[in-house]
Amino acid sequence: MCLHCGHQMGSEDQPCPECGTLLAEVLSAEEQARSEAELLEMARDAFALGACRRGLTIINLVLRRNPASQEAWSIKGQFLDHLGFANALMITMQEAARRTGTGQAEGGPVRPKRWWQFWK
Repeated sequence: MCLHCGHQMGSEDQPCPECGTLLAEVLSAEEQARSEAELLEMARDAFALGACRRGLTIINLVLRRNPASQEAWSIKGQFLDHLGFANALMITMQEAARRTGTGQAEGGPVRPKRWWQFWK
């Protein structure tokens, strides 16, 4: 699945047939190899710089590796909430509850450290 647009793909070595994104153009091999904690920090930094598409791609990479990452689901949910995407937020939080076993279908786990400081 393309981490940029969600379209089904055959290989990450080829550009996405839907959006044309090649993961290697968004994240270097060294960046992709970083730990979950490092990737989450990179995502927060990207959001803080206004590079939201990059931040969301990093979050999606974390979730691909660890679908039970409550912090990644929380960041994704907070971003969708900020954008006002209520339906996408509801679906995301339902998936987060299913994947993490939290049973929190609405709102999900809340991270006290807000990552959208640049929007204020």
